[in-house]
Amino acid sequence: MKFTNIKEIKKYFNYLDEDINGLRLKIIKERNLYHPDKTGGDFLDENQKEKYFICQEAIDFVENYKLEYIDQKSDIEKIIEQNQILIEKQNKAKIMEQNLRSYNNSMKSSCDKVIARYKLRYNIPKITSSGVLGILTFVLAFPKSIENNIFFKDLLLEPNVKFSIALIWVYILVITVLLWYIAWRKENRLKEFVDYLSMEGVQNNLFSNFIKDKLQDKSRFTKEDFVVYAMNEISYRKRFKGINSMEFHDIFYNIAGIIFAKAEDKEIIEQINTKSLIDEYVVL
Repeated sequence: MKFTNIKEIKKYFNYLDEDINGLRLKIIKERNLYHPDKTGGDFLDENQKEKYFICQEAIDFVENYKLEYIDQKSDIEKIIEQNQILIEKQNKAKIMEQNLRSYNNSMKSSCDKVIARYKLRYNIPKITSSGVLGILTFVLAFPKSIENNIFFKDLLLEPNVKFSIALIWVYILVITVLLWYIAWRKENRLKEFVDYLSMEGVQNNLFSNFIKDKLQDKSRFTKEDFVVYAMNEISYRKRFKGINSMEFHDIFYNIAGIIFAKAEDKEIIEQINTKSLIDEYVVL
């Protein structure tokens, strides 16, 4: 099908009230519905193929029209418009950079809090066992100091008591070493988990799989939907079995903020206006 003017395109697609930019975005969205990638790389039938190429032809016409329209303007108008576009791009890039920095700082803060919470869980057992071990070590290393004490003098004269203290010392030593090792291993595993989540490739992979699901049902979605999906997806990976992903909710939410900001900037998704406090998005 050959289009000869913008009015004809608006009428054909029934986008009568759209400006030139809005018209282009609407047709791109419609073209994506018929893209062969959604059906395994091939068109299902001639109807789908025809609709896809009609949309593509309309997009090409609109883009050429925009170029011709710009060419018809005076040099001053061109300079003004180009400057405005440049300023908008710079402002957009600046806002994007600020948002990403904010999300990354928030994510780092959340990571530090999670690791600090895990450290705190082991602090009391570690300090207690280390303290008891220190006392017993002192008793075994300096028995005369204890024997001179009126309260322990008779007690330490018994050979069985000294042997029992030695056994307890060995037991406490083993417990203390295990506690410190478990705490160290747990902390390193958590840091490894956080580093894994911070990798751009991992984030992009999670988002790509999430978007594929949303393309199939064509539904609206929120950042919280992605957070739930990502936590479930990560929890099934053998590498991180035993880690409760729910404790990393804030981290996943910051990851969602980073990915959604990038996806909006690249026009992969679009935020829609709703009468709700929760932001909703659709795939373009």
